[in-house]
This record gives sequence, structure tokens and C-alpha cells, in this order.
Amino acid sequence: MPRYAIFSDVHGNLEALEAFLKHSREQGAEEYLCCGDVVGYGADPAACLDRVRELCPGRVVLGNHDQAVATGDATRMNPHALRAALWTFTQLSPAQREWLDGLPLRIEVEPDILLVHSSPDRPERWDYLFGFHEARSVADSLDQRICFLGHTHVPFAFELAPEGAVIRMTSRHVHLRRDCRYLINVGSVGQPRDRDPRGSYVLYDTGREVLERFRFSYDIEKAQRKIIEAGLPDFLALRLEGGY
Repeated sequence: MPRYAIFSDVHGNLEALEAFLKHSREQGAEEYLCCGDVVGYGADPAACLDRVRELCPGRVVLGNHDQAVATGDATRMNPHALRAALWTFTQLSPAQREWLDGLPLRIEVEPDILLVHSSPDRPERWDYLFGFHEARSVADSLDQRICFLGHTHVPFAFELAPEGAVIRMTSRHVHLRRDCRYLINVGSVGQPRDRDPRGSYVLYDTGREVLERFRFSYDIEKAQRKIIEAGLPDFLALRLEGGY
């Protein structure tokens, strides 16, 4: 039974992606699942796309930045994201943009595991799930036992009990109960926003029924320097060191 490393929101940050791969392999990861937004913001979109495509073929869902870059339509984004998306569009080949455009909004990896970028009930709307209210609102739409997602760049784990209770799981290790469902935000590899600049991901040991949440360090200064040298907004570089 595989040990899955589940990750999201690389956002073109090659330094973070490489550090994540090294760290996760040291933890015994055997297979990889990606919750979207491979590109956008960072200075190495093509390299990150190729690495992720090779790493987990058929197990990557579409993120909102992926969609904007694939289609060239970033009109719904804030000015920094818009500028980064339009720049990223020029850095990818037609074949790479076609790959992004073909990514699904949802993937059922196993009968018990669902991957989405934003929300399991209406993934095309790019809704943000942060707390108890949002978790409770999507509980009835979740047919699978475990839903992994990203989008907010803020990790969380909610247990949805059969009697309707929603419980935030704060431990680094989460032992899964067979009678519960779980909503797991794996955080962000390339641009964390919980005031911790280290990258974030989850390791799921399907044999032991244990989730483990990890943080890892990477060369932030190198990633920042690349963003500035590419002519992208300075803000996109500055936020990496503060995790916001």
C-alpha cells in the first residue's frame, strides 16, 4: 500500500519544489499527488511544470493560476497575480499550456481519495475554504473519505464525524478513523501564507492510516533573486521570506 506525498501550489518556485522532493523522499514517499497551481508567481514555471508532469502523471488537478496561464485569461486576478500570469504565459510552450488546459478539476485517486484545488462541491468557482463554516458547508458533497486540497496556501485538517461534528485536527500526526471523513489542506510548497515561510506538504501512509504534516526549508533568497531578475513584481519576492 503506497505512501503518498500530497502537495499543492508550487507556483513556479523551483527551489522549493526541489527541496520538497528531497525532503519527501527522505520521509519514504513512494507516489505523488498534486492539488494544482503548478505555475504562477514564481520565476521557473516551465521547469516546475515539467518536473510535476513527470512526477505524477494523471494525478494533477487544475488550479486557478494554471487555468489563467493556459487560457491567457487572468482578468479576475489581482494586479500582481495578473502580471505574473501574463508573464508565465510567455514562458511556456504551446504544448505545456495545452497540458495545463487539459488538467481536470477533480481526480478520484482511489475510491477513498479525492483531489481538488479549491473545493470539492464547486471546484470551478475557486472558492476558498478556511474554517469550520466552510468545512461544514461542503461536508454533504463529499462522497470520498478523504479530500485533499490547496488554494488558500494555509494548511489545515478537519475531521467530519458521522454525527455531524467538525473537528479541527491540530496534531502533526493524524490517525484516521474508518467512520469519519477528512478535509485536508496540504498548504503550499512554493508560497506559504500562514506566516511560516517553510514549504508545506502531507504524507499519507495508506497502510497505517496515518497522515503526517511536514514543513521544509529551501533557498528563499535564490528564489527571490530569480523573481526580481525576471522583472516580476518585487512584492512576489518579498512575501516569500515572511510567509504571507
